[in-house]
Amino acid sequence: MRRFLSLLIITAFCISCTAWVAWVFYQHELENINANFEKDIGKRVYALENEMVKMRATLRHWKSFYEAADDIEPQQFARIAEDVLGTYPSLQLLAWAPMIVDQERPLLEQYQNTIAPGFQILEINPKYVSPTQINDARLIEQIENFDPQRIFQPSGARPVYFPITVTEPSETTGFLRGMDMLSVNRMQFDEKMTEAIRKGDIMGLPAAPSPFSPEHETIFIALVPIKPSSSHPQRIPKPIRGFIVATFDIESLLSASSLSDLPDDIYFRLIDKTGDDGLFNLYQTEDFTTGLGRMYTRPVLEVFERKWVVLAAPKVDYILSRLSYLPLSVAVGGLLFTALLLLYLQLLQRHAEVVQHQVEERTSQLSEANSNLNKANARLEELSRIDPLTEVANRRFFNESIEKEWNRSLRDNLPIAILIIDVDHFKGYNDYYGHLKGDDCLRVVASELDSVFSRSGDLVARYGGEEFAVILPNAGGEAMRMAEKCRASIEKLQIEHKNSGNASVVTISVGISSVTPTGQLKATYLLDSADKGLYIAKEHGRNRVIYHTCHARLGKFQAA
Repeated sequence: MRRFLSLLIITAFCISCTAWVAWVFYQHELENINANFEKDIGKRVYALENEMVKMRATLRHWKSFYEAADDIEPQQFARIAEDVLGTYPSLQLLAWAPMIVDQERPLLEQYQNTIAPGFQILEINPKYVSPTQINDARLIEQIENFDPQRIFQPSGARPVYFPITVTEPSETTGFLRGMDMLSVNRMQFDEKMTEAIRKGDIMGLPAAPSPFSPEHETIFIALVPIKPSSSHPQRIPKPIRGFIVATFDIESLLSASSLSDLPDDIYFRLIDKTGDDGLFNLYQTEDFTTGLGRMYTRPVLEVFERKWVVLAAPKVDYILSRLSYLPLSVAVGGLLFTALLLLYLQLLQRHAEVVQHQVEERTSQLSEANSNLNKANARLEELSRIDPLTEVANRRFFNESIEKEWNRSLRDNLPIAILIIDVDHFKGYNDYYGHLKGDDCLRVVASELDSVFSRSGDLVARYGGEEFAVILPNAGGEAMRMAEKCRASIEKLQIEHKNSGNASVVTISVGISSVTPTGQLKATYLLDSADKGLYIAKEHGRNRVIYHTCHARLGKFQAA
């Protein structure tokens, strides 16, 4: 009886241990599968974030360009829009919608008729589709034969209009010319939009199925408010000159980041989760459930004042196709081992050694996987400090580094120098050669600067736009020599610049300042002093280096 009870206890113990080991292996594999899944989705989401960051930068640059310009020429707008559309395949439409008050309407229609006969300000025809329901998917399903003449009608009198006067590509979107953006119900001057116009922010309208496409793909519209130029004469004061209208195709945007070509065994959903608008599915695979794996949830980014969220989860097939037979093998082997244990104690010991070896091997694999994951995280952290265009340090890393180097110089009583560098007449370069050539130019300049300042402590960073900044620790008298060397190196590159005001090649202006830190000074004083030197260099003809002295009284130049 005692022997039977002992065998029963040993059998129960062995079976319990076998089940536990199999469960542990299963959980380890499931955790590893989920980690790899999240890593893969995370890379694609990062690509989507990067796409939107580049798009925002492009639209802001365009906005700044037109706010500084006296006039917005249709041909110029169309040409720039064509370049932008070629760069970003997810963009379906770029249009210009100026702000027109009622008394200006006859003059606008008369002028536009000289360009496109038959032009008039149009609104959504309520007999065809109600403006309050234009984004209703159920109503769009009833639209069969698309006919712009049935959708639009001449606009009634209103105090303000935002008619579309230029569209690109014109051959497919020309029928929208004249459509008043205010005739769409979602385009109302509410408190949020008024505040955005005051700040000059880029605004995103709620996404919706396209009413102007047979496929009715999901789109969303970004509005870029253009404020009046200070030098532009205004007969009638206006808060803005108009909007640049940018229409995006959600599926094309996801395709650019490989999020639309996920395997069939992955559930994926992209949601617009903004304010009181509720939830709107921008993109979703069929039968969205969680399956066996964890739900991956991540806020993507602020997309033109709208919040997007990514939800993704592996299907059962995804998990099963990646699970090995190891957990099942452990379970079956454990049961067999238990049976053999009752008959052969010697085999028990050998089998235990095999299982232990498998545990150690699996633990080693998990350790290696964790090590690789840590390396990947370190790489991502490094990329967050690099400017994606020029591949030198970005403004954020520069701000962190200047404080560290200043405190180190203060502690060790060593001099420190700052250079602020501006590419001369870069706006003219972009206007003449285009933004792609402008980006190439900035990359070449950044690479040359990085090669000039090659000491271990030197840091070259993109300070913003066409400006660069350099930190030179422990650099006193030789800082001026190094600044002149970098100016000459850029000039020797002989990058053609036919739209420059002072040279036939690309040149730079440099402001430099250096000091040995004391308790009376701050790092911002040194930055302000170098920036003052840059200002003087630009005032005195550019393509030169100006040294500006930094001392405690320069606190009045400190940026707010």
